[in-house]
Order: sequence, then structure tokens, then C-alpha cells
Amino acid sequence: MLGETLQRMDDRSARYSIGLPSMRQFRGLWSRLPALAKARLGITALFVSADGAVEELERASVCNVDANKAADVRVIGVRNV
Repeated sequence: MLGETLQRMDDRSARYSIGLPSMRQFRGLWSRLPALAKARLGITALFVSADGAVEELERASVCNVDANKAADVRVIGVRNV
């Protein structure tokens, strides 16, 4: 999934994120990606809970995102898990 996202990162003004279910397995994968790689890529993770709440994880910080107010989101790939 990360490789697919990287290949499509062609807009300098865009913010790129990878959306994942809010599950320990996926949070673990994100935490193992080196902070330097996340910083250089400028990519974040969006963890979506079963009730639709979205939590955005950046390199070392956390912020909550209102999915209903997200501005100009372009989906570049969806994978069912």
C-alpha cells in the first residue's frame, strides 16, 4: 500500500495519508516505519475506528480529524482488509 501511494505522490501542495482500520496490527505496522522516512515523505496515517472516527498519526504527534469536514480528499487507492 505504501508503494502504491508513493508512486502517486505528484502534487507538491497535497497532504498524503494512508487510511487503515484502527487495529493493533495496523498501528504496529505504522509505528515500525522509521520516523525519518515519515518525515521525509511527509506522509501520515489515518486510523478509522468502527464508529467512523478518524485519528491522524504523524511522526510523533496525534490529531483528531472530523471526517465530515475533511477538505479536498482524493482517494488514490482502496484495499479491503
